[in-house]
Amino acid sequence: MNSVDFCYTFSGFPQSYTEAIESNESKYWQKAMEEEMASLKENDTYTLTPLPSGKQAVWLSWVYSINECANGYKSYKARFVAKGYSQKEGLDYHETFAPTAQLTSVRVVMQLAAQNGLTLHQMDV
Repeated sequence: MNSVDFCYTFSGFPQSYTEAIESNESKYWQKAMEEEMASLKENDTYTLTPLPSGKQAVWLSWVYSINECANGYKSYKARFVAKGYSQKEGLDYHETFAPTAQLTSVRVVMQLAAQNGLTLHQMDV
């Protein structure tokens, strides 16, 4: 067990779907999961397709967290994640794609926004 796993294990967040729906805070976790699924559908994050013969589906899991604001408000977050670490390169996939922005591009966009009075929004995908 590495330190990140250790911290997460003792964080008090549910470690599984069953723990989340059986907890005293289940209504908050349920709402967070519904919001996550709605977001995934709204953004066309995935397409259901038949599984090719001889292949195994990648397992999925819920990851739970709580964001606490200075005013005491708690925001329950649930993320639906694929356990991609179970895949084998060359067998389950042949290439990876992870676009990243170069610092020069970021500076140009920020400069253009500042010069034209535009508002920038940052988004994690």
